[in-house]
Amino acid sequence: MTMLWSSEDLKAALNVPVIDGIAATGVSIDTRTLQPHDLFIAITGEHSDGNKFVDPAFAKGAAAAIISAPSSHPRTILTNDTTAALQKLAAFSRKRFQGTLIALTGSVGKTTAKEMLLHCLHRQKPSFATTGNLNNHFGVPLTLSRLPADTDYAIIEMGMNHGGEIAPLSLLAQPHLALITTIAPVHIGNFSDGLEGIANAKAEIFAGLKPDGIAILPQDAPYFETLTRAANAHKIITFGNRSQADCQLLSTTYTAETVAVTARVADTTHQFVLSTPNVALVHNALATLAVCYAIGADVSAAANALKTYTPLYGRGTVQTVTVSGKTLTLIDETYNASAASVIAALETLGRRTTKGRRIAVLGDMLELGEHSDALHLSLVPTLEKAGIDKVFTAGVAMQKVFARLPKHQQGIAAPTAEILAPLLLDALESGDTVMVKGSAGMKMQTILKTTIIQ
Repeated sequence: MTMLWSSEDLKAALNVPVIDGIAATGVSIDTRTLQPHDLFIAITGEHSDGNKFVDPAFAKGAAAAIISAPSSHPRTILTNDTTAALQKLAAFSRKRFQGTLIALTGSVGKTTAKEMLLHCLHRQKPSFATTGNLNNHFGVPLTLSRLPADTDYAIIEMGMNHGGEIAPLSLLAQPHLALITTIAPVHIGNFSDGLEGIANAKAEIFAGLKPDGIAILPQDAPYFETLTRAANAHKIITFGNRSQADCQLLSTTYTAETVAVTARVADTTHQFVLSTPNVALVHNALATLAVCYAIGADVSAAANALKTYTPLYGRGTVQTVTVSGKTLTLIDETYNASAASVIAALETLGRRTTKGRRIAVLGDMLELGEHSDALHLSLVPTLEKAGIDKVFTAGVAMQKVFARLPKHQQGIAAPTAEILAPLLLDALESGDTVMVKGSAGMKMQTILKTTIIQ
């Protein structure tokens, strides 16, 4: 494995005494996921003290540990503030990185766009990306501290729940290119100025963009002009449905299992087929091609690579399961939910061929504030148009959706996923296609774990 941190690099990054002979191949702030030869950073916070986990870290094979409380272990590095130490490692790692750094954010599609980019770019040059959704004030510096110096492309995901959170991440990452996937009413309950506030918060990604950097913007998104103004000191490349977009969606042909896409990137037309008929994947594929074009990667090769992209766990993965004698097709959309992503998932469910019924199992969408009722009820027309046979819901907000549905569409409404789970299993029939989706806080995975996947 590639060595990330030597004693010499740690001394230079932290400016504190460091014992000789350290060779760390990874970085961890959590002993539950720590791997042998990782550098352990004992983060302290309001509810935890990482210094208490130094011994378990070494028991699992840590190469060294950065601490803020004295320890008798010889391979510890004492600092005043381990969170600040993580930031220093990130800054040092970013400075020694000589490749192209791509930062991305957006209301929906961040992680999918990141994974699509990685899928395409690593087939051309060595590439690195955020693991999972480590996209906050701990996740971004941790990701940067893991960045191999000899990588050509680095893709860093940045998320937020409130304004002011992305700017410091961008300033730390100093991207060459910044992508915003879209603007949608996600976490809108945290913004008194509504969708415009979300657009301004996402535009903070330009705070650290290199002076000669490039902004990639969604032409069709709300408050596109706001994003353009925020990025106007930089070159702007756009993607979307409109003819003026630099990367334009020309056509889509949906089948029950796939979607064929034709897109124009600058003056060249590209065609490819995605393995899932989801409009959100089409949007992210377009963004991916726009990024590849912007950084000078092979766009044709990227379009060809998209043919083999498959969604991540919890973001539309499909499997056939048999439980209680019933054979079911399961679509796992449990990662999270917003109005835009739920509508896209319902449309995808409506396109699928099924031997039995199309079943939507929906949990509340959270952090919507005063907009909650309107955004939840906005799902009702799609539930009808997509031809969903039965709807099962978990949560108070989704119960209002349930009440608006015609009787023939109503399955069962329950207050929680835990209560709904056994009731759902009893109501399902062999041949049903079941899509499960809701905000992470609704714990819709419970339905998968306790009923369908046993």
